[in-house]
This record gives sequence, structure tokens and C-alpha cells, in this order.
Amino acid sequence: MTNPVNIEFNSVYAPALDTSCRFIHLYGGRAGGRSFAAAQIMIKKIITSNYFRGIIARQNFGSIRDSQFRQIVDIIEDAGLTHLFNIHSGSMRISCKRNGNTIVPKGFKSSSNTSKAGMKSLTGVTDVWIEEAEEVMYEDWQKLNGSLRTVKGQGLRIYLTYNTEKGDHWIKTKHHDHPTDSMLFIHTTYKDNISNLDNGFLEWCESLRTTDPEYARIWIDGEWGGGVKGRIFKHFKETDKEVEGNTVYGIDFGFNVPSAIVKVVQHDGELYVYEHTYQSHLTNTDLIRLLADVKKSDLIFCDNAEPDRIEELRRAGYNARKANKDVRYGIDLVKAQTIHVHSSAKNILKESKSYQWKEDPNGEPLDVPVKAFDHAMDALRYAVVGMVGKPVGEFQAFVKKKTYPK
Repeated sequence: MTNPVNIEFNSVYAPALDTSCRFIHLYGGRAGGRSFAAAQIMIKKIITSNYFRGIIARQNFGSIRDSQFRQIVDIIEDAGLTHLFNIHSGSMRISCKRNGNTIVPKGFKSSSNTSKAGMKSLTGVTDVWIEEAEEVMYEDWQKLNGSLRTVKGQGLRIYLTYNTEKGDHWIKTKHHDHPTDSMLFIHTTYKDNISNLDNGFLEWCESLRTTDPEYARIWIDGEWGGGVKGRIFKHFKETDKEVEGNTVYGIDFGFNVPSAIVKVVQHDGELYVYEHTYQSHLTNTDLIRLLADVKKSDLIFCDNAEPDRIEELRRAGYNARKANKDVRYGIDLVKAQTIHVHSSAKNILKESKSYQWKEDPNGEPLDVPVKAFDHAMDALRYAVVGMVGKPVGEFQAFVKKKTYPK
């Protein structure tokens, strides 16, 4: 495929551009740039194909807006190609002015995660990009695959982007273990995307090989594992519900790594979690600007290892306080709550899937979480402990007795 548009493509993904395979697997470790590459493929095809009907899909329809749709629009804008498209933010429909080609969103489940009616009206589809394909249930995958019978264009292409995790997942057992000529597999890691990553992240990736080799093997090197055996939070429920109630925030400060601001709302005795900010290279001036929509009276519980930054927030008028950082106490308290995470909180949901206990040499979980991809998890813990935890004096008594609430 020629490249008449101003998009620089990572050569490692070049085989996915012109393949005749029906199933294109872009998979591996974190930060490999797979989603970016899939978005580029969709943009190139919508512009250059005589006939193109593309679908961007995820298990939950509500997650598409802040992932695939946002990624495609950002690339279009950065490449100076906005004049070629009609972009409808409400419907997330993208059409090319040159040829009438389109990209539309579809979900295996509705935003409420209850309806199975999302995958309809698939006539004439040529390309489907499924993000976070590991979230898709096999039954839903079979229904989709059976409904796609296009005879237009140059044949159907289904792009699956995902991280490796569970060795018993249907993607592994049905495709990787039984490859056919209709399948293309492109495995990548952060090493294939180094030019887009900062040095702090690269150093951290390498340090994991010493601090937690098994975690590094699965999540950094992208090798198949038995799943995250010691996953800590298994009880989060995804929702699109917006609620009001007692509100607190948690902040985990970062710079080379993301600063995470998590909003927690208590409603009818249950906790609703929203992602406010998840971004690296933020100064306190940046954080204060981003907190403009937060009420000055709302409590904000902050990483107490950064007292200077907390004081600066207080001087800006915010009700910022030192967080209670006892990790085990905080984890137990979070696990004791009914937690609903908004579907737009993509980093919270992603971190929760890989937030796990360290393992001893025999592979048995320890009472210490892996210090990796935990920025939102820390911020969430600060907020929950601040909202529903014991007062400091009582908390210290818990620590002294080595007992924790269940």
C-alpha cells in the first residue's frame, strides 16, 4: 500500500497493511504501540481504499470514545488531515470526504454492559478493529465472526489488539495454538516502540526483570502466562452510571510516571470511581490547573511522600491532606467495598487487571503488591481510606495489633 498521507508508520507493523489474512493479531507486552498502529491502518485504508467500511469495536461500547475513537481523531489532527474528514463526536462516526468511506463504533455489549444487541447492521464491512480483544467473550466473538460475510472491497480484515495474560484464553487456545493461513501474528514489546517512550519508563521496565521476573515475562515481554494468579482486586464492576454524593479525591504524584487523580463518590452505600487525570510530566502548576473543576471544599488525599506538593495545593485553596499509606490496610478496605468503576476510566480498569501480589520463589503470593502499573490503584486506595477508613488514632491501633478490617 502506498502512503500518500502524512503518517509515519512503525515498520514492525508493515505486514498488517497489505496482508490477505482475515485475522491480524497485534499482541504482546505493554507499550508496544499496537493501538496506535491499528488506528493508523484504519486511517490509511479509509483514505486510500476505493471501498472501505470500518468498525472500531470493544467489549463495552462506552469504552470506545476514550480509546479507539480518540486515538484515530488525534492521529488525524496531528497529521494535518482534518480537512479530509467529517468527524461526528456524538455518534463517533468518521467519514472521508474524498470517497464516502466510513468508520463506525460497535460494542459487543451496550454501555450498561447488559445488552448483547450492539453488533448489528454489519452488512458490507471490510475492516474491524477490536481493541482489548482479551475482554471479548468467546460466544460474542463467534457471533461476530459468523455475521461478517462481506463480498465488497478486497476481503475482510479483523485486527485484534491485546496484551498477553491468560494462557487459557480463547485467543490463545483457538488461534495461537491452532494457526492457519488466514491468521497473521505480530508480536511486539516496548522495545519496538522505544522512540515514543521516555527514559524513566524504559529504566523501570528493565528493573522489573530483577524485582519481579514473572511479572516482567508476561506484562513487559508479552509472553503468555497462566493469568495474573495473585490479582488483588477482582470485584470491580464496570458502569456508565453518573452519581452524586459524598465526594473525595486521591492523588498519586508522579512526573516521569503518570500522576493519577481518582474521584470517588459514595452513593447509596456503594462507591463509584471516576478517572480525573492520568498523565505524566505534570508539575504542581499543571495539577492545580487540572483541578479547576474540583470543589475547594472536597477532601483530596495525597501521597504523603510529597509534603511540599501537598502544601502547594493547600496554598492554592484546596482541601489537600496527607493520605494514609498503609498498603495492606488500604487494600483490605478497598476490597471490603462495593466498587463501581466508570467505563471511561480506562487506566483504572487496566491497572486493576494487573495489580497483583508479589510471589515468593515457589510462586506463592506474598502480602506485598508488585510496585508496577499502580498509580491509579494507589490514588484509589488513598481516596477510599480517606472516605471510609478509621481515624488516624484508631488506624494506628489497627497497625499495632496487626489486624485489619475484613
